[in-house]
Amino acid sequence: MKAKISVKEISLDMKKITAYILMLCLVFTCAFALTACKGNDVNETPKPSEAPTDEPTNEPDDEPTEAPTDEPDTDPTAELLAQAAHTGYELGYDSPLEIDFDGDGITDTILVTSETEPESGDFTVYVTVTLGCDSENPYVYESAISYFAKVLLVDSNPEDGRLEVVIATTFDSDDSCIDVLRANGGKVESLNEWCCFQSYEDGVMSVLIRTDIMGTNSYCASAVIGDSGITVLPDEYELVGHLDCEVIDSIDVLVYDEESETFCITRTLEVGETVYAYATDAASYVLLVLGDGSLARLDFELDEEICIPVINGRYQHEYFTIPYAD
Repeated sequence: MKAKISVKEISLDMKKITAYILMLCLVFTCAFALTACKGNDVNETPKPSEAPTDEPTNEPDDEPTEAPTDEPDTDPTAELLAQAAHTGYELGYDSPLEIDFDGDGITDTILVTSETEPESGDFTVYVTVTLGCDSENPYVYESAISYFAKVLLVDSNPEDGRLEVVIATTFDSDDSCIDVLRANGGKVESLNEWCCFQSYEDGVMSVLIRTDIMGTNSYCASAVIGDSGITVLPDEYELVGHLDCEVIDSIDVLVYDEESETFCITRTLEVGETVYAYATDAASYVLLVLGDGSLARLDFELDEEICIPVINGRYQHEYFTIPYAD
């Protein structure tokens, strides 16, 4: 016998089914919403697509795109030659210099050495010049025993392609000498002048020359290296020291006239007056400062053998007390 189901029971069962369905819908809806929110969470840290690596994706390029420019483009030899022409390039000891000395396009060698005297401490300077065209026969220069020496490489005439070595030495009694080495016709020659080297600039040497005009003294002059040797340029040279000379025999001089700006006033210097030499051309006259401060000119002829002035046929020390050295 079948059980009878009432309308009330069916209605109740339908409500339960509907509730279950709504509940399931709600659960699915919440689950979907949670999944969507979780996928769009901005606070979530994204995971890298690949494993992390310490190495950069591209290797750094440490090298510059162009060659570095820290080193100068200047040629050391060109700088040396420029200095040799301008102020002279000082050569050191025991350090050979390779350079074209004679201008033939072949490298030559210059070496400066010295040998010291054990007792005095003075020394001898040696300069060895080996020409590339004749390397089996070096030229060796030997100085006098000196207490001062300076060796310079100079270029007195940049147009002839040759260089020169200037050797300045000072030795006993404060005597000084300048020797110049240069190549000529495939050989090295030595030129010399008895004077004291002071400086070099643009082909001209400043020198101090010893003289016995109105006493042993010195004067500054300019000198150049020419084909015939060292040439002192003519000038009126001011003497370094003021050496008093007493008149021992009367003598006429020409006093400077400011109005005419010439030496035209004749004056006789009397015995006992004191004068000193101020300047000279080192060849024919000397300017004297007289006791009253006036300036006078005294003409002479130079005895070339002993380099002593001759006045009116008599040596200067026959008219004045002359303070000679040596």
